[in-house]
Amino acid sequence: MNPEAPAPSPIASPMPTPVISTNRLEAFSDGVFAIVITLLVLELRLPSGPLPLAEKLRVMEPQMAAFVASFIIVGMTWIGHHGLFHLIKRVDKSLMWLNFLQLLCVTFIPFPTMILGLHPLDPDSVRFFAAVLVLIGVAYNLIWWYASAGHRLIYRNLEPARIRLQWIRGLAFTAAYLVAFLLAGFSVKLSFLVLTLVPLQFMWPSRFDPRQYKAAATP
Repeated sequence: MNPEAPAPSPIASPMPTPVISTNRLEAFSDGVFAIVITLLVLELRLPSGPLPLAEKLRVMEPQMAAFVASFIIVGMTWIGHHGLFHLIKRVDKSLMWLNFLQLLCVTFIPFPTMILGLHPLDPDSVRFFAAVLVLIGVAYNLIWWYASAGHRLIYRNLEPARIRLQWIRGLAFTAAYLVAFLLAGFSVKLSFLVLTLVPLQFMWPSRFDPRQYKAAATP
């Protein structure tokens, strides 16, 4: 080997900076959410036996209530996911895996929903259901933590107050689900009350909605 030969130049990384668009990740996530909502209704089955149809439907009331609750929660999670990525400009591999973590928790929802519908007054079934919601919230906050740290993946002109607000809302919902988890051991009714109030608060219109924020920021 010629000692005077120049050293080969290093091969440039194919992704030196996180410049991947969010479009494909959002489209994939939307598909997963749609499948989960479809799977929820597939868990509704009439009980077997010689009972009249009206009686069978009455027996299924807890299952249908659990279906409606989970449908709303999946919808909330999708809206929150959409709002989150409305503030994220680009993604990298780490964010993709954090997003997969949240989708993993979301796709698991039909199972605790089925258990809750079959055992609505069992504290363990309520705790199991609430625990999955806590995990979804944790994954959501991990996505925001990674994306917003040092404005890593979010818009540079995003104000610190808006970043903090996103943190407060994400942590508040996760904390509420944790409270529901803890209350289930003392009172199933109180746990259900918290699980009911969380969607109601989420549905309440907010002037800090990402779309409204963007419109207000547009000159």
